[in-house]
Amino acid sequence: MAEILVFLIIGCLGGFLSGLLGIGGGVVLIPLLVYFGGMDINSAAVTSMIFIVVASVSAIIGHFRLGNIIPRVGIAMGLAGVLGSFFAAYFSGAIAEHILQIIFMAVIMLAIVMLLFREREHRHGEETAVKMAPVVLVGLLKGALTGLLGVGGGFIVVPLMIYLLGLPIHYAVGTSLVVNLLSALAGIGGKAAGISLFLGPAWWVVVGAIPCAQLGCFTAARIKPSFLRYILLFILLAILTAMVYELVFLRG
Repeated sequence: MAEILVFLIIGCLGGFLSGLLGIGGGVVLIPLLVYFGGMDINSAAVTSMIFIVVASVSAIIGHFRLGNIIPRVGIAMGLAGVLGSFFAAYFSGAIAEHILQIIFMAVIMLAIVMLLFREREHRHGEETAVKMAPVVLVGLLKGALTGLLGVGGGFIVVPLMIYLLGLPIHYAVGTSLVVNLLSALAGIGGKAAGISLFLGPAWWVVVGAIPCAQLGCFTAARIKPSFLRYILLFILLAILTAMVYELVFLRG
């Protein structure tokens, strides 16, 4: 019973962050499943992809009702991401692990820098013109991160949508969920054999994600855009700090 409760709490936290910030949750979920859920990394990765599909669908429904999704942007970026992920994964074996880690840290620092700047002021519901060329480029970058580093990339997509595409943060959060969904579906297709792994009580992660993703949408619609930005900034700083600590103190 205690094990089921742990997985429910992990699913609730990941689902809430997905609905609140538009991140897939894998960058947070996988460490939680490994260190607190006692899962091996392969089972955690499969659980994370299934979680992202379920949580993204739940959060997309909530944000669609709020008018926070631009479908053409999400679909175009998602398809570009699948393409970028395929080619990046193909060449990733030729890149040393420490180089991949440096790339990951550099991307996080880039996202932090972007989040330190104020976003443009938009009224909710205001039409935002978006050119497709930058959308495709952002999608390719997001996919490359997934293929190279094995992370969903939602933590960088939201800042890029805000500061390169000029989207208000609520639109960026809602639309990024479409990108996360397409990427996760492609990942599940690529790991079809792994889905048969016995995940046991970890399925409770998915159960916890469904209502909490809706709660995240509800919360996001009722707090200031600047506060959403600070929450994402805090999460990225925590991840970067943990990576630096591991690199300096644990690996020496």
